[in-house]
Amino acid sequence: MNSDHNGTAQKLVACNPNSSLGSLFACAQVAQDAGQDFWTTENDLSFAKTKMQQWQVINTTTWSQSESLTVKNIASYARLTNTVYNDLFNTNWKMPAEIYAPGYGYVPDPFAGVPVVFTNVVTAAGHKINDMADMTEELQFQGHLYDSRLVWQAGAYGEFNEPQSATGVTSAQAINCTNQLAVQCFDVLGTLSGHPGDGGQMNYGVGNTRFHDFGIYQQSSYSLTSKLKLTEGIRLQTGRAPCHFLGPLLRTCWKKSLTVLVSLLQSWMMTACRSYCIPWDKPPMLA
Repeated sequence: MNSDHNGTAQKLVACNPNSSLGSLFACAQVAQDAGQDFWTTENDLSFAKTKMQQWQVINTTTWSQSESLTVKNIASYARLTNTVYNDLFNTNWKMPAEIYAPGYGYVPDPFAGVPVVFTNVVTAAGHKINDMADMTEELQFQGHLYDSRLVWQAGAYGEFNEPQSATGVTSAQAINCTNQLAVQCFDVLGTLSGHPGDGGQMNYGVGNTRFHDFGIYQQSSYSLTSKLKLTEGIRLQTGRAPCHFLGPLLRTCWKKSLTVLVSLLQSWMMTACRSYCIPWDKPPMLA
C-alpha cells in the first residue's frame, strides 16, 4: 500500500472568550472564518503531509501427514514506513494588535502579527516517524481422534519487530516557530509574561524500539455427547522490548502471561500476567 496525501483536517468551530487562548487567538480565527462554508478551514503548516508505505508477504504451507494429523506453517514478513507533518487542530493563530496588561488595560502588543503554533506534530528532520520490519513464524499441529470426538491443536509462534532506522518527531505547542524542522522556535507568550521558556513548548525525540514475542499453546475439545463438549487450553507467552531513545536510556521490558481455558457448556478464562523493565545489561531470570 502506498498512501501520500495532505493529511487529515480538523476545524475550529467555537471558542471561549474568557480563556487566555480563546481571547488571544481562537475567537479571532472563529470570527475570521464566519460566513465561510462549513468545509472551509485554516492550517498554519504549509507543508502538511502524511505518507505511508506498507507491504507484506505471507506464506502458508500445509502438510497432511495422515488422516488424523495435519502440520501447518505460517510465515510472514512486512515493512512499514511513515512520515507525518500535521497541524493537529488546524489553527492559524497570530498575536493580536493589543494585549491586556493588569493595571494598565489594553496596550500595544510588541509581537503583533507574529504566528503562534497551537499544536503541530512534525517528523524529525532526516528521519521517519515509523520505519519497521516485522517477521512472524507459526508452526501448528492439528489432529483428531476417537471418530473426531477429540479435536486438538498445538503449536508455537514468534514475532520479531525490528527498527530499520532511528525514528522521531518534533512537537510544538503555543510557540512561534520559523523552522520547526530545524527546531528554530521562540517562546512569545513566555517572553511577554517575563518568564521566557515557561509559555510555549518545543519537544524533540529520536530513537528506536524493537520487540520480540514468543509463545506456545495447546487446546482441545472432547464431545461427551452430541450436545455436551468439554474444552481446555493453555498458552504461555513471553516478550522482550528494548528501546533506545536519545542517548544512554536503554531499557528492556519483559512480559510473561499464562492463559488457561477450561469450559463445560460455558467458558471461563484466567490470565496471569507479569511485566517489568530492567537495565539492558542485567537480563532477568524468567521463572
